[in-house]
Amino acid sequence: AEAVEILFAEPPGIPISGKRERNIENYYHREDFRRAFLNEIGTISYPARAVEGYQLACLEGWRVADINRRHLRVAVDYGDSAAGSLLSGLIAQLDVEVLALSQGTPLSLEGSPVEHVGRLVQAMEADLGMVVDAGAERLMVVDENGSAIPGDVLLMLLAVQACREYGPGVVALPLNVTELVDGLVIDNGSAVIRTKVAPAALMEEASKPDTIFAGDTTGAFIFPRFSPSADAVYAFGKVLELVSGGVERLSELAADMPVSHVTHMTATCPWHLKGTVMRMTVEEHKKDEVSLVDGIKVVMGERVWVQILPDADDPLFHVYAEAATEGAARELAQSHVAELEALIARLGHQD
Repeated sequence: AEAVEILFAEPPGIPISGKRERNIENYYHREDFRRAFLNEIGTISYPARAVEGYQLACLEGWRVADINRRHLRVAVDYGDSAAGSLLSGLIAQLDVEVLALSQGTPLSLEGSPVEHVGRLVQAMEADLGMVVDAGAERLMVVDENGSAIPGDVLLMLLAVQACREYGPGVVALPLNVTELVDGLVIDNGSAVIRTKVAPAALMEEASKPDTIFAGDTTGAFIFPRFSPSADAVYAFGKVLELVSGGVERLSELAADMPVSHVTHMTATCPWHLKGTVMRMTVEEHKKDEVSLVDGIKVVMGERVWVQILPDADDPLFHVYAEAATEGAARELAQSHVAELEALIARLGHQD
């Protein structure tokens, strides 16, 4: 009730670039525009039978026969999103038994929605569980044991599935995703292109004709042949396909994926120091192998890297690190967070 988010999109339905977004914000705050006259204000048009067309496109994109053959039992938390009405109509056309929840459903269980669904999966002896975020863009998955599938593992599973179904082609991944995905994609005959971490950059790459899949570790998965945007409803059906493709359970499929060790930490930084911190950090690493595509990514060896990324909305830096072990990745991230905090403190004293 205290905030309004206004999103601008451009063909084929992807967010506008950060540069154009900043230009619009500058015009708005300067009030450097003329108000529209009453007769210039347009109208909102709604396409006919949009829901029916969307559901039909989903069913045409899913392997419905394979899904129906397994007679799956699934627990789903819609999160009070628009996905509830859409998914209920789709599930009615599948041979799938579903226990559906939303945030409005009375629950005596404590914890996150993923924990709720995990307990329900165990109670109803389901094959898997899924949680859809409020915007129906991100999907979290729970296996038959009630354990959450890590975001990087689910990304690997869906990327490999897309390569086998749609490949050869290009898989788009943000820079902060483990490099283990690259090897899986290449082994399945496709190529990988890295993008900025922002969702808009991922969608822009997904809109290109050669891209067959795009996604990140937060549960945002894009299937460009269906839509260039992250869609939890469509990803719901692709996850059902994963479990329906053979005799393996979801936990067994996840166990077949390589284990990655990527750590994420943050460092608080005043807005007015962000640019100076970035510039000085680049200078400190000028002798290293550095990528400046998005923030600063320092590559120190095979699957050993650290990425320092300024947050677009909050006064902080994100630090991502990958190494051979979880401890090594955490240590690498902590060392760079400490360096950032020392630099920020030094610049703050100078002010």
